Amino acid sequence: MPTAPVSRRVVHIDGYYPTAPEAAFARYQRELGRFCRTWGVSAEAAWGDMDGDRSLWRVAVTAPDWSGSIEHLLFRWDDLIVADRSRGWPSRLPLALLAFADFVAGGAFFRYLRHAWRYALFFLYPFLWLFGLMALSLLAWRWGLELAGAPGSVWLWPAALATTALAVPALSHLAFLDHLFDDWIYARRMVRHGDAAVAERLNRLAAELAGHDEEVLIVGHSFGAVHALDLIRAIRRLRPDGPPIRLATVGSSILKVALHGAAAPLRRALAEVAALPNVIWYDFTALNDVMNFHRKEPIATLGLPGRPAQARKVRFRQMVDADFYRKMERNFFRLHSQFISGNDKRARYDYYMMCLGPFALERLADSDEGAIFWLDEAGALTEAGRAALSAPSTGRSPAT
Repeated sequence: MPTAPVSRRVVHIDGYYPTAPEAAFARYQRELGRFCRTWGVSAEAAWGDMDGDRSLWRVAVTAPDWSGSIEHLLFRWDDLIVADRSRGWPSRLPLALLAFADFVAGGAFFRYLRHAWRYALFFLYPFLWLFGLMALSLLAWRWGLELAGAPGSVWLWPAALATTALAVPALSHLAFLDHLFDDWIYARRMVRHGDAAVAERLNRLAAELAGHDEEVLIVGHSFGAVHALDLIRAIRRLRPDGPPIRLATVGSSILKVALHGAAAPLRRALAEVAALPNVIWYDFTALNDVMNFHRKEPIATLGLPGRPAQARKVRFRQMVDADFYRKMERNFFRLHSQFISGNDKRARYDYYMMCLGPFALERLADSDEGAIFWLDEAGALTEAGRAALSAPSTGRSPAT
């Protein structure tokens, strides 16, 4: 007997990367095909509309005994990131060095070492390129000036600095230095000033979402997890007694900012969300992703009051084909993106199943196998799947 159709709004807030909505939609369609092949279902995404705050597409999912109608809203801040990316290197390099000094002096780097040493290496990565190029330039110019008979020349440091300033932009594409420097510059902005333009857009989106009664799932990927907190706060201020909000933070950058000594506003926002009784929050992390804090749930890590998110581990190796994984694990950006990509294999964590499937977030996250045994090869509900649909939640329910 067919179940009632799933009706859900998914709000996706992506990380700090300038992906235009059209490109995001094309990627979504491609990965949606992987989801359909893996789970034996049919799905079609159709472009809806777009404005300055969000783009929308509608997804229809069909299976033998269940179906879904999902509105996927992509929060837009790609144009703001593009504006950051347009800054020239004469301003980018000083701002990057300022960010480096701030995250060291503010204690964040040392807390990264304590809580997630891989993330500390990720923080150092672009700056090691910069300092390494500087050291090579100094050595080269020193050697050259000694050969020219001017070992103590006053031109040594100016020449080395000029060479470094020219070399970094030329080599930027090899190590994504422009993106990584801008990312840390933006992180410092969030620590020190916040982002008024993003906040204004989040408030408008919150007003739209607060006017609806249907289920809302907010997915915050990477830096998007930081903005997801502000969106939830804005929704609840407009509608304190609204329906439950489900939040999935995936590969979150919350601790990237919150571990800085001056990030008190973000820590207050975290405590506020943790105190809300009708937010169901799961935090997904992966060990081999250097761009997240594996098994470090933000509330508990920071020692804040309120209920911690439910922490769940993600294993990318179990989600994709072996050959693809071998290629993917050499690219930390691609690994990080697997949180929001389709799976080649049925696995406990599946972004598209979480967004499009008939099961609530907490049912999937609380299951040791996810939906692996809840759908048969044709995508129909198994007996276990029907039981999962009707079973009470074991997650953070609105009543707790």
